Amino acid sequence: MLGMATGVVGCASDARDKWLRVFFDGVPSRSEAVVPVNVVSNAAPVRVQPVVVAEHIHAPFGSRECTGCHESKFSQKLSAPVPGLCFGCHDDFLKGSKVKHSPAENGECLGCHSPHKSKFVFLLNREGKALCVECHDDPGKDMNSRHDPVEKGKCTACHDPHGSANKN
Repeated sequence: MLGMATGVVGCASDARDKWLRVFFDGVPSRSEAVVPVNVVSNAAPVRVQPVVVAEHIHAPFGSRECTGCHESKFSQKLSAPVPGLCFGCHDDFLKGSKVKHSPAENGECLGCHSPHKSKFVFLLNREGKALCVECHDDPGKDMNSRHDPVEKGKCTACHDPHGSANKN
C-alpha cells in the first residue's frame, strides 16, 4: 500500500513527507512559509523559514538520519532494544550508580524522554515535578515545612533521575 501511495504521490520531498505523516508521528515538515516582503510595493514573495516554538530536537531526527535508530527510514521499528540503542551514542550513566531508578534500569527511556523532539530540555515529556508525579506521590502536598526545590518543582536539584550512590 505504501509503495502504491508513493507512486501516486511521487518522490517530491514535501509530498512524500506529507504522506509519511499520515502513518508516522514526528515526520517534520520541510515546507517553508511564503511571506510577502512588502505588501505596498507588490514586491515578489520571499521564502522564509516559518516561526517555530523553541524546541529541543534529537540530533538524528533533526538531521533526518532515521536509520540511526530505526530499521529503515520508513519503519517505526527500532534497530536495537532500548537502552542499548540509546547507549550507542549517549554515555551509559547507569554504570557507576549503586542504586538505579527502576525505569532507567529497565530501559524505559521513552517513559520520560521523547525520541524526536520536545519543548523541554533533555527531550523530557514533561518538565520537573510534573514528570515525577506521574509515578511518584507529590512530596510537597503533606509537608509541614517549606523546601525550596519542592516548592519550585525542581526534583532533580537533589535527586538524580537515573541513579545514584544513595537510596532515595
